[in-house]
Amino acid sequence: MLDATRLAPKLYQGSYPWEPIKPRSFDVLVLCAMELQQRPDELGLRTLRCPLNDDGTPMTRREWHNAVRTADEVVQLLLRGARVLITCAQGRNRSGLVAGIVLYRTSGLSGAECVRHIQQRRPGALTNEHFVAALSNLPRRERRQLSEPPRHALHRIGAPHEYIWR
Repeated sequence: MLDATRLAPKLYQGSYPWEPIKPRSFDVLVLCAMELQQRPDELGLRTLRCPLNDDGTPMTRREWHNAVRTADEVVQLLLRGARVLITCAQGRNRSGLVAGIVLYRTSGLSGAECVRHIQQRRPGALTNEHFVAALSNLPRRERRQLSEPPRHALHRIGAPHEYIWR
């Protein structure tokens, strides 16, 4: 049975679909679990890959860029009417991060409000403190592009382009 929660019209968050997804349930499947990227594309179902780690360590700059890039692609697909299921192993943290960025981009909510919305809709979601901090530091109605993590959520670890989440 598919474990998916509706977060917004046509936007769902769930755990990895171990069994085939019923035709016409979704148009797009987003795979966010680094360890679960091997699934072949299903007939008629577009698959986006956003391999993220959820091992309790701070998110890397590359992971943030991947999450933002994937979320931006999901936003475009939603605007075209696609039904999107964002997944990770348990449907909690990695899928919550990408879904949170999508909600942030489409709803006008602050990042902290997006976290609360996801946690209310999907109990047990977004427990990774680094993902929650990254989303929570996004202010309401952010005008600039999210190609970089918010500066106040970063800690410089070396060269100017090397950051980790704190």
